Amino acid sequence: MTINTKKADRRPLSFTSLDDVRADIDALEASHQAGTLKTTGNWTPGQILWHCASLFRVSLDGFPADSKPPFWLKLLGRLIKGKATAPGGEAPTGFKIPPALAKVFDPPSDATFEQGASEIRAMLDRVASGALMEQPSPLFGEMNNEQWTNVQVGHCRMHFSFMNPS
Repeated sequence: MTINTKKADRRPLSFTSLDDVRADIDALEASHQAGTLKTTGNWTPGQILWHCASLFRVSLDGFPADSKPPFWLKLLGRLIKGKATAPGGEAPTGFKIPPALAKVFDPPSDATFEQGASEIRAMLDRVASGALMEQPSPLFGEMNNEQWTNVQVGHCRMHFSFMNPS
């Protein structure tokens, strides 16, 4: 059964930095190990973490050449770029990834928590060691490290809100 993520219960989060993202991963991992981690969306915690790691990867290494969104989505991306890349922005819930980008962002159905956590921590470690997120986005065009950081924080905040470490 597919959950309407626009209406699903979500945990309130107030990430403002990548350090906040890392701290929440640690809390989620403790909850996972205790067997108390729950989700309210359509993906498992491992899939959520893997998916978020994939956005870091392309911001650092670039998108595949054939991952072009439809023209209408590219146009929309250019129109909302300022809002989407500003501090405090958040990715929309319930957004269906276009097929051209799904191969980059759709997580494997069998992604475990450990795999997802390892993937996103590896990306956070790269950024913490000085790697810059400066690859162009198929949706937003040219992006600098600060814009990408804001996008990453908002993207993680939205997806992590579907995980409850209670």
